[in-house]
Amino acid sequence: MRFFTDPDCPFCRTTAPALNDLHSEFASRGLVVVGMYTPKPRPAPTTKEKVRRVAEAYGFRFPVAVDDDWKALRGLWLDRVRGSGFTSSSLLVDRHGIVRHVHPGGAYASDAADPGARRDYASLRAAILAVLDEPAP
Repeated sequence: MRFFTDPDCPFCRTTAPALNDLHSEFASRGLVVVGMYTPKPRPAPTTKEKVRRVAEAYGFRFPVAVDDDWKALRGLWLDRVRGSGFTSSSLLVDRHGIVRHVHPGGAYASDAADPGARRDYASLRAAILAVLDEPAP
C-alpha cells in the first residue's frame, strides 16, 4: 500500500514507476499493490474523477482507494508511529494483515540517482520476495 497525492509531489512522481514495476513483476505471485490517494497538504473532499485523473497520470495499473479524510493514513501510519513525518509512506501487509515492511516516506526507485532511494527500493523488493516465498495459509 502506498499513500500518494498529485503528480506535483516529487516523492510520488519518483516512486510511481517502481509501484508499477512491482505490480507487473509480482501480481501473478499474489502481490496486490494498492494506491491510497490522500489529498495534500491536508485532508479534503475529492472526487473520483480527480483521483482517476491522478492515477492515470501516474500510469497506475492496480487498484486505487480514496482516503480523503486521512483516516487510513492516520490509523495505519501517522498515529501509530512516533515521528512519522512523511505522508507518502508505503506499507507491506502480509496475507494475515500484519505489516511486514514500512518505507517511512520519500522516494524509492531501482534506477534513482539517489543511492538511498535505490537502497530503499531493494529493501522493499526483498521484503516482498520474503513474504511471497512464505507458504500460503
